Amino acid sequence: MLSEKGEIDMNNNTKFQWIDNDTDVSEILKKCPKHIHKMIEEMEQADLEDNVGVFYAVSDDFEVATKMLMLDDVISKKDWETLCYKYSLPY
Repeated sequence: MLSEKGEIDMNNNTKFQWIDNDTDVSEILKKCPKHIHKMIEEMEQADLEDNVGVFYAVSDDFEVATKMLMLDDVISKKDWETLCYKYSLPY
């Protein structure tokens, strides 16, 4: 979640419209490299700005990038599914 300074504040209680607000992925994200965190920041920004095009594009790339982490045994299949559930547009 973005602070007034444009920084991500993970303790903020901002409610998102496309990102699942009820799924906690904090433990999974501890295993993920910085580029995954950057993608999450981009999706949060797009969600807050109601920019579905950017959100969808980054979400799609996020799914592929996190799947590569699963294939490299950085995260489990369940971790990958949880991340995808949280950061994917509902169909």
